[in-house]
Amino acid sequence: MNRSSIWIAVCAMLVTACGGDPQEEQSLEVLVEQAARGDASIMAELERRANETAAEIASDAFVVDAETAFQQALYSGEAGAVEALSDTGNAFAQTHLAAAISLQPDINESDMERARGLLEAAASSGHGPALFRIGEDYRASGKIYPLDEPMAFAKGLDAAQVGHVEAMYQTGIRFQYGLLSAPKDPAQAREWLERAKAAGHADAQRQLNELDQSSE
Repeated sequence: MNRSSIWIAVCAMLVTACGGDPQEEQSLEVLVEQAARGDASIMAELERRANETAAEIASDAFVVDAETAFQQALYSGEAGAVEALSDTGNAFAQTHLAAAISLQPDINESDMERARGLLEAAASSGHGPALFRIGEDYRASGKIYPLDEPMAFAKGLDAAQVGHVEAMYQTGIRFQYGLLSAPKDPAQAREWLERAKAAGHADAQRQLNELDQSSE
């Protein structure tokens, strides 16, 4: 097979890579036959279709998950990239922006309202980091939400239930010692600490050891 024939075959494979109906496949066969006879215009059309298909495949390959999209925006160096991503509903970007707003030393009511809106939008999708941050603000910060221990426990538990590792660990401790309105419940404490351990929390085993010692 000469180089021209190889090139024609590669183009044909690219064009068929995304599938098509039988009529399109038949049309492609005709194009390949004509290109093989040296028809320059047909070869150009075959190459155009191949390039179009290659671009489609490349585009599909760069479809990323929400966290990766956020990381790309965060480190892009482009002003407003994270905010633009947040506007599309990316929960990681929304939570990041809310955290940045809450750290402002001169935060005002308008800022607090915006931060709450961002966090609650992210939390509504079951985003663990947003749920956990809401709970922590209710627990200690009080910058965005009023101090409220029962709400702090409830939001922390919500975050734990969707797999947030630090929330699982903190929920275990709260059940262990009866903190933030949580009932003192060794069985629940063990369950959440075991989950945190399984998820890789570095301090969960130490806390489980303390739980074992207290039950002796």
